[in-house]
Order: sequence, then C-alpha cells, then structure tokens
Amino acid sequence: MSVPDELRRYVPRTDLYDSYDLIHYHMPLEQPPSTASYIIFKKGNKYYAKNGTYGHIEFEGTDAATVIQSAIDASEGEIFIKKAIYEISSSITLKSGLRLRSDGAILKVKDNAGKVNVLWLNDVSDVVIEGLKIDGNKANNAYQGDSLYQHGILIRSDCSNVTIAECEIYNTVGSGIQVAKGEKIWIINNIIHDCGTSDHPSNDGVTVLASEKVYIIGNYFYNNYDQHVIVQIFDNVRCSDFIIKENIMDTVVDAGDNAVLNIWESDNGVVEGNIIRNVPSTGVGGEGIRVEEGHNIIIKGNRLENILLDGIRLYNDSYECTIIGNIIKDAGRGIRIESTNRTIVIGNILYNISKSPGYGLILAGTASHNILAENIARNCVNGLVEVDNADYNIIIGNDLRDNDYSPYRPAGANSYVFGNQGYVTENSGTATISSGSTSVTVSHGLADTPSKVLVTPIGDPGDRFWVANVGSSSFDIVVATAPSADTDFYWQAEL
Repeated sequence: MSVPDELRRYVPRTDLYDSYDLIHYHMPLEQPPSTASYIIFKKGNKYYAKNGTYGHIEFEGTDAATVIQSAIDASEGEIFIKKAIYEISSSITLKSGLRLRSDGAILKVKDNAGKVNVLWLNDVSDVVIEGLKIDGNKANNAYQGDSLYQHGILIRSDCSNVTIAECEIYNTVGSGIQVAKGEKIWIINNIIHDCGTSDHPSNDGVTVLASEKVYIIGNYFYNNYDQHVIVQIFDNVRCSDFIIKENIMDTVVDAGDNAVLNIWESDNGVVEGNIIRNVPSTGVGGEGIRVEEGHNIIIKGNRLENILLDGIRLYNDSYECTIIGNIIKDAGRGIRIESTNRTIVIGNILYNISKSPGYGLILAGTASHNILAENIARNCVNGLVEVDNADYNIIIGNDLRDNDYSPYRPAGANSYVFGNQGYVTENSGTATISSGSTSVTVSHGLADTPSKVLVTPIGDPGDRFWVANVGSSSFDIVVATAPSADTDFYWQAEL
C-alpha cells in the first residue's frame, strides 16, 4: 500500500527504511542545524531541499534557483545551503523573516543567464544572509542594458532590518550589493571584490541609494571596478544616519572621476577607522574619500595611503562636517576643502604629500568660515594653501615645517592665521643701538613682510626714534641722535 504524501511528510515509517520511498524522501545527509526549516544540498547534477524538521526531500530538480526558491517560499524561518556550487539561472527572491545561511556554498550565475540578481529583496524585513559566496560570473555574462539587474544582492523598496554577514561577493557585472530606499541595513564582515564592469552604470562594491541607517562595518573591498562604496541621493531622497567603519578598501580598477568612498548629497554620517589605499585613476578622480553636498559628516581616524589625488575632499557646498585624526600619506593632496563652509579640520597627520600638486591642506573655491587646527602637514610640496576665493578661515596651531616650498600661502585678506609652526605670524624681542650708532637692523623671523611693527625704548632714547626699511626678513630701528650709551628697545612685529 502506498503511503499518502501528507503522512509521508510528517511521519517517517520505519518499515519503509529500505524502500525506494526512503531513498527518495529520506536521502542520507549529514544532519543540519535543528533550527533550519529546509536544508539545500547538491548530489550529482541535481539539487535537493530537505525539510529540516522531518527529514523529507520536498523539492528537487536540475535548476538550483527553482529548488532554492521553492524552499524559501515554503519555509517558516531558516534555510541552510550546504557547501557546493549552485548554478543560478534566475533571481532568487527572499521574503520577510528569512534567515539564509551557509557554510560556504557558491551561488554562481550561469553563463549567459541574462537579467539576474542572485538574491533579490523587495519590500521585506527581518532578513539575514550569512556565510554565502556569490559569483556573478561576469566573464561569461555581458551587461544586459538594464541597471536594475546583474547585481550580487539587490535590496529595494522599503526593506528594513536586513543583515548581510560573512559573505564573499565577487565577479558581478553590476554592484556586489545595491541598497535602494532601505532602512536599518547591516553589511558586516564580508569580502567584496572584482565587482562591476565598464558597461554597467552601477559598478561598485556597495551602492547605497536614498536609504537611512545603513551600517557598513568590517568588510574587505578590493579590485572593484569603480567605487568600493557610494552613498548617494536617489529620486530626490538623501541618504542619512549611516556608518562606514573599520573597512579595508584596497585598489580599484578605475576610479574614473570618482572616489573610492563617495558620499553625495547625504546627511549625518560617520566614516571612521577605515584603511584606504592604492587608488589610481585614468580620469580626473582617484580620490580616497569624497563628500559632495554633504551635511554633518564625521570623517575620523581613517588611514589613507598611496592615493593619486585627494586623500579627503569636501566639495560643492558641503557644510558643518568634521575631519579629525586621520593619517594621509603619499597623495596628491592630503585634505581638500573646496567651496565648503563651517567645517572643522583638526588633528590630522599629512606627510609625504609629494604627488602633483603636493598640497598638504588646501582651501579652494569659496571655502570660508572653516577651522583648521593642530594638524601636521610635513614633507609636502606645500604645507597649507588658500586659493581662488577662499577667505575668512581660522588657521591656528598647525605644524607646517619641513615642506619643499611654502608652509602657508594665503588667498583672501581676512583669514585668521596664528601660532603655526613653520609659518611665524607674530614675533617679538629686544634690540640694542650701540653707543655712537644711530640704527640697528632687526631680523624679525616672520614668514613674510610684517604689516605692523611696534617699538618701545627701554629707558630714555635721548631723541626721536622710528622704524625704517621694513622687509621680508628684517627692519631697522633708527634714532635721530647717536646715544652716548647703549640703548635697548622692545619690538613686536605682526604679519
């Protein structure tokens, strides 16, 4: 007598253990975690989905995406995919409440698969993706002309509480991960590399669009085509409240006119403790971190090395940002503040900024009302410069010594510059007109010709006195009548 499917699913029968039914529905398999609703595995050229509670094979076939999708649709919690290579011919759609786990299974896009996102999340919540490898197989899949497709993982349309952890994503035609209009998205401890092609307009490691509370932490990015991470406006919705922290971003194929980490029209973000290195460019970009039209972005404690152009660039009406405690070496410009205002740049170390143009710190465009304090810019071509219409900035307490040309070069007349090592703006001392002489030459030690020199006699000078021949390195104190004894003067000079 045959066993009804309903009974077979829920009550395995001991008298069938040696039958065909047992082989078909209870195929021997290493026991999965007991929390898994289904276990996906490959045997020969077929794929199977086994019920994790009752041990039955419920779905099987030669198309991996179909078997995995069937298990997801029927699941009530966790799907565990056993380690193997699963060729994917269509997008796998995830649902709310799903935990998709693996011990290293590779989901590989088939040759010439067409418009496929390996994993697709649309308007779902409370999803975990953990331990998978996703291979986009871009060598055997051309761009299909639609930027919505050919990503490793696509998260769209109001998804929330999604975690992607301990995965490896690589060789995608588009981005490794794209997030659009998501909230509370965690991308943690993944390896994302070799993603993107020159044809696909979204060819980054991670692309974040119009989302909030996105946390990109502890990932390793390398050899992605354009940007490792971009956070940007989309459909007139700005990104906000994001954290990009403790990632390693190493080598891009072609930064083009972009930065390795690009933040565009976004607010209230933290970029902290990342290592960014080896950034080339065949275009006009090649920057480490760029913020364009950003507000309240904190860039803190990052290390950037071997950057073709700017280590950090704030650009195009960014405002109220903070750049603090970063280390930048071997770049074209250390920190570039361009057409940006009300920003604090403090405690950064910039050295060996020797690539063209070689500015340690630069204020450009209409940069104004910014504070640059206690930074070290040494072994640069130029330490700190203001160019274009930069003015009304506060530049105080920086170490600008040991640079090839100028420690500081002003643009506007209204910036406050004080107490910077290597660029002396104020100095004082004493000088003596010897008995029988009518003048003394004083070396003032300022960085340029002083605009103000004050002289006060110590004692009675005996007659009129004045300052003459004020120049870039010295000035003279002159008396009308030679004193009969040595006469001392106190002097103070300011730029």
